[in-house]
Amino acid sequence: MLAKQIPNPADDIYLDAIAELLNVGVGSSVSALSEMVDAEVALSVPRVIFLTREQAITEVTHHSTETVASVQQHFQGPFWGDAALLFPDDKSLALVPAVLGQPTSTEVCVEMQEEVVVEVGNIILNACLASLADIFNHSLDISIPEFHSGTVTEFFQLRRLHHKEDETILLLNMEFSINEKAIHGYVIFMMDILSVDAFKAHIDEYLGM
Repeated sequence: MLAKQIPNPADDIYLDAIAELLNVGVGSSVSALSEMVDAEVALSVPRVIFLTREQAITEVTHHSTETVASVQQHFQGPFWGDAALLFPDDKSLALVPAVLGQPTSTEVCVEMQEEVVVEVGNIILNACLASLADIFNHSLDISIPEFHSGTVTEFFQLRRLHHKEDETILLLNMEFSINEKAIHGYVIFMMDILSVDAFKAHIDEYLGM
């Protein structure tokens, strides 16, 4: 059953603002991806929601395969947390021939999966985080990308030592195409409540509230 986030009318203002702000980063990543694959890339962020970790697991599992591939980066600054790009396993494998622009054997797809997912994730995540840093006029320290392959639950347990009861998941449902291959994935921001409050405060300032 699809996860239902706890309704909070106040969140709508922030979700609309976040979608608008991240569209700047998405635009930058589209240009970078297009240059990398030498082909037109179409990418959108149609939906942004706040979820608990348990709701996020249900949401992603509902639309995903049993296993997923992800690239994750920690960021630190006026707000902090972890950003990740996550693909259902079959879509992450489909990324390989899409990025290479030619038919690729299953063996080669599996062999190159990590390299391609990390490269695409690095472009998209860094573009989103850089756009937020520029818009808010603050710098963000970003760690090197880390690849992980496993179940959705295992992905959300990667930060077990850092998990807090008040952790909030900001989930962006993404659709994009490379070389006419439709790819579905998620951009995920994991922040505790203090970081979310700091993030919202910067949005308030940006909106002049």
